[in-house]
Amino acid sequence: MSNLQEKRVLLFAVDEFSQVCRMPKHLRAAGFRVAALAWKGNSLFLSTYLDEKYSFVRGAVKVKDFYPNLTKACELFKPDIIIPCDEVSVQALNSIYSALAHIYPGSHKIKELITFSRGNPDFYDTVRHKHKSTRLAAKNGIRIPAQMPCSSLADVQSFAAEHGYPVVLKGAYGLSGSQVAIFQSFACAKKVEHKFGGSNEKVVQQYIAGKPVGCTASALGGKVFAAGVFKYEVCVGDGTGYSTVVRFIDHPEIIEQTRKFAAATGISGIFTLDFMLDAQNKSYLIECNPRPIESSHQGRLTGVKILEALYLGLNGQPYEGNPQFETVIAHFPKEWRRDPDSDYLKNAIHDVPWDEPALIEHFTSNTKSLQP
Repeated sequence: MSNLQEKRVLLFAVDEFSQVCRMPKHLRAAGFRVAALAWKGNSLFLSTYLDEKYSFVRGAVKVKDFYPNLTKACELFKPDIIIPCDEVSVQALNSIYSALAHIYPGSHKIKELITFSRGNPDFYDTVRHKHKSTRLAAKNGIRIPAQMPCSSLADVQSFAAEHGYPVVLKGAYGLSGSQVAIFQSFACAKKVEHKFGGSNEKVVQQYIAGKPVGCTASALGGKVFAAGVFKYEVCVGDGTGYSTVVRFIDHPEIIEQTRKFAAATGISGIFTLDFMLDAQNKSYLIECNPRPIESSHQGRLTGVKILEALYLGLNGQPYEGNPQFETVIAHFPKEWRRDPDSDYLKNAIHDVPWDEPALIEHFTSNTKSLQP
């Protein structure tokens, strides 16, 4: 297409996630120039597909720790869009946006860039909050499990009296099942009461028997450019943890619900909605992750390239995919770490970055990278 202009993306990473350092290669293939802003030593910097690298000191947690580095990266690289790569990065951008008006007056360019990159600021907290996001979804005709905010075990007992056991208790904020527990009875809930200590809000949710599914998408201002649905074939733990094997599936209802959610929130960038599929193949929205996941960069394997769709969308051009449904992908290194003898490593597509040996070395020697 002759009308395509150069577009630049800045990957912003505060945490360490295994999929993030796979993004530069596929963003470059989509047409972007790619830079990274992360703490020194982040595996993202191992990618050989970065055009520029900017860093901050590891352990940075406050706006004042990030803002000067973000400003410098934006002044030098001039990104068209920022993609936060993890939950902490999402929250950091939220905090920076909120602080700009009263701490950094005159920083309208950064504010405009964050707004363009993340979408409608009115929903920045909503899309991260497990109850607020699903409540908004329900108002827009998206099916969700019964749920309510929870502040005590008495709330769990009251909810279960109406909806029955098992129930799901989760932190209102969190990731990868790190604050999720399934209770088969009130006695089980009492045994792990300590798991959700502290000030984090909680949500108790109806348990939906079935398979977890994710829909990862790219969008701008609530308009979805492309979306792909992945059934989580294998998950760690009791099924509430991160996926290690996924199957790309055809599910028009989930695609439509993803478009509805995007339109309602005005979300931009790369995001993923998590669903449960019941025995009748009906989908229930569980939560939103306003960041990339492992499957976000795997469009070359599934025929739906959401990163390329984002690049084309920023250029005002449509995207047409060539979906290869029922493609099964084993995430590297997660499935290999879960079971080195797994049949999926032989029979599915094992997504190993063979052209980036530094990443392979890092993943196989560092188990701390094993997050979605």
